[in-house]
Amino acid sequence: MKNLVGVKKMSENEKLWVDQVKTWQEAAFPWGLVTEILTIRQFTIVEYHPYEIDAALNVFTDKISEKFSYHVDVNGESTNTSYDSLQAALVGAIAYEAEGPNSHAAYYFMKMLSSDTKKGN
Repeated sequence: MKNLVGVKKMSENEKLWVDQVKTWQEAAFPWGLVTEILTIRQFTIVEYHPYEIDAALNVFTDKISEKFSYHVDVNGESTNTSYDSLQAALVGAIAYEAEGPNSHAAYYFMKMLSSDTKKGN
């Protein structure tokens, strides 16, 4: 088998994470109903329908929302962060890998894009 440029073997952490996510697909994902798992090199993004929140009690309910959320993993480790769009999840994954868990780069990058979109640029 040829070794493809840009393709790397998964680390043990990455294999464990993918196995965990597959288990969540078959059982209960802690944050909602998993619909798809996307893997791009060192990034794994779990697309899911989140549980709805009871605003009065500020707790999760057992109802599944129709919206999508995206949970991000970098290099086989959870970032403990979910995003409202796939684009934001990809930006968040890149920012997390470059700057770590306290990075605000993804937030400001998405804010900048939102601002440019509203202006028609």
